[in-house]
Amino acid sequence: MIQESLNVREIEEKDIGPLADYWFLADADFLIGMGVDLKKMPGRESFEDMLKQQMVTPYLKKAAYALIWEVDKIPVGHSNINNIVFGKEAYMHLHLWKPGWRKKGIGTRLVRMSLPFYFKNFNLERLISEPRAINTAPNRTLEKAGFEIEKTYVTIPGSINYEQEVSRWGITGSGSKNLILILKIHIMKVHPYLYFDGNAEEAFNFYRNVFGGEIKGMMKMKDARDGEKLPEEEQNLVMHVGMPIGNDIFLMASDIIPSAGHKFQPGSQTYVMLDVENKEEADRLYQGLSEGGDIEMEIQDVFWNAYYGSFTDKFGIRWMINFDKDAGC
Repeated sequence: MIQESLNVREIEEKDIGPLADYWFLADADFLIGMGVDLKKMPGRESFEDMLKQQMVTPYLKKAAYALIWEVDKIPVGHSNINNIVFGKEAYMHLHLWKPGWRKKGIGTRLVRMSLPFYFKNFNLERLISEPRAINTAPNRTLEKAGFEIEKTYVTIPGSINYEQEVSRWGITGSGSKNLILILKIHIMKVHPYLYFDGNAEEAFNFYRNVFGGEIKGMMKMKDARDGEKLPEEEQNLVMHVGMPIGNDIFLMASDIIPSAGHKFQPGSQTYVMLDVENKEEADRLYQGLSEGGDIEMEIQDVFWNAYYGSFTDKFGIRWMINFDKDAGC
């Protein structure tokens, strides 16, 4: 299934150059606006050496730790922690590298997706973040991500900062309702899936005009395995099509296949699709939700490199469970 997606992963050696570019090619006014004292900036070589050392140091001994933020597998920013007290607390920082990504609403979700890495890998009880008080964007992001404001005060918040007014935000770890929500968001995405009576392509051209999105992954029946065996009039029907209609929301659809016994019933052509992070979660949801229901397709490996199953639950709700193996690598 082709879709725009957000991803968070640990820093790799290939990320060191782009991350260093963010700091060392940035406009001086931008850095000063973030609270950076330019005279305290390290040299690029020592900065890159620090990142390399950080990558090979065990969690228990790390002084700092960085994550890379991706959109459609393209790095767009990073988050990191320092002042780490293993088993207790750490200080978090967040950076989107280019202005074009800073007002798209992705920062909150990327922060949420980052938190499980920090709490789990460092056994933290609490995470703190102290952005400059007058910078509204990071403060708003932290609030939306579930952090709570603790105080505003004047300090020198880091080794490369000047004295400034900061807002201290905090979030707790184990047992926190916020963290439970974060973990669920990180594991699963929910998408509507529609069926059409031969006019899926026409419908999505219409929806594109309304939502302003881009149609992605259009596949016709003739392109599918054994598609040439279908009646000629069915070979140009849509097997799958998708289009983003919001942040992390993907509208998807297919045409029905009359020769396979499919019947179009207006009002009942909608599925809820759960796009999960791993095979184990797919099996758990499939087995749990399908109990007492009617199986449409047993969960199994399928030709679009996914692990997929569909069914109607005992309450008459139609479900698709999908684990995209490419996304889960």
